Amino acid sequence: TRTPWVFLMGHRPMYTSRNQASQHVIQVHQREAYEDVIHQYGVDVFFTGHYHSYERTCALYKAECNESHDGRALSTVHLMVGMAGASKDRPDYDTVTWSRFRSIEYGYSRVHVANATHLQFEYVRNDSGKVGDSTWIVSDHRWQAAAKTQWAV
Repeated sequence: TRTPWVFLMGHRPMYTSRNQASQHVIQVHQREAYEDVIHQYGVDVFFTGHYHSYERTCALYKAECNESHDGRALSTVHLMVGMAGASKDRPDYDTVTWSRFRSIEYGYSRVHVANATHLQFEYVRNDSGKVGDSTWIVSDHRWQAAAKTQWAV
């Protein structure tokens, strides 16, 4: 495919385990409004901010991890990368099965696209300059074709 990796950027996350009831309502509305569209068009990674912290999910759809038995992503990975700028958020998080890593430390992120099927994402802490979280997102993007077929009229 000509465009193997599809990224989307937005301000507010659809998924975060931050324990803040008033914000959770907004996340639910976002999921209802456009999660199916994001899935339909095969968005691999959804970058957001709003919260002044970092959180990475599994490949996620309808609040469920959606990965193959060998770890390939079968839906969108959500990366909340708001860990620069204003004061840090409080460390109050809910326990959810889809959150893979989170941090309230200042930092920045790096994306390394290795090829059409492998992408490395890194969160680097400002205080030490060391990588605080690193993951490989592996996708053959076949789930995207299946999602498009599912939505075909």
